[in-house]
Amino acid sequence: MTSEEQVRVLSLRVAAAPENSDEFRVARGELRVALKASAASGHEKLAALKQRAVPQLEDERRPS
Repeated sequence: MTSEEQVRVLSLRVAAAPENSDEFRVARGELRVALKASAASGHEKLAALKQRAVPQLEDERRPS
């Protein structure tokens, strides 16, 4: 299951659980963890893309 799918499933669990129930609190905690992991993964992917793009930009700026 992708992180996006996991967030979707957990969001549905939170929405379906009775408010302030143990089920709600557990699902909400799991959702927070999944969202943080998804955000961290996104940040890593973005950093990798930036790192790949920067050398190309520097090469283009150098006079021939």
